[in-house]
Amino acid sequence: MSVIELSNAKYDSSYYVSKAQVIANLGYKNPSTDADERQRAIWQILEDERLSLEIRCKYDCKNLGSRESDYYKYFQTRSPGEEDVTEFYEEFYVLEKHRKRIIFGMIVAGEFFVFLGNKRVRAHEMGIENGYESLCDIVIVDSHSPMTDIEKCKLAHRLARVGNKHQDTTRDKT
Repeated sequence: MSVIELSNAKYDSSYYVSKAQVIANLGYKNPSTDADERQRAIWQILEDERLSLEIRCKYDCKNLGSRESDYYKYFQTRSPGEEDVTEFYEEFYVLEKHRKRIIFGMIVAGEFFVFLGNKRVRAHEMGIENGYESLCDIVIVDSHSPMTDIEKCKLAHRLARVGNKHQDTTRDKT
């Protein structure tokens, strides 16, 4: 797993432009200009809150937050849950389809919990468990000043609600 970090990063607009460009250079949609308003809204919150962003490539899912954890409920969980995980696994690892959006989460109590892209990260976990090399790239969100786990859960819940906001679009039938 590799980490992409900008040295001497300041939490100003150029910091976020640079981070968004790194994400785009990895082949993902730029979250600051994505057509999905939820992506743009979350990116704006990250900027407004001056949060730090660490981009990790080929995340191995070894410290992926447990579904049984008390923290899990604060992160992105949708009703009816994780039903499309197998579809994403097949798209990413069997059919080798390009991944469109990077996954966002936070480290709480040593585990990585996802507030944007939970089904996708579970599909990557499935791929790794089935012997594939990880294709999972993530953004770890944190604060440049220490945050308690409770503060992280509050922020993650807020961000997950934005990410779960219903869109007035229909899914492609193909």
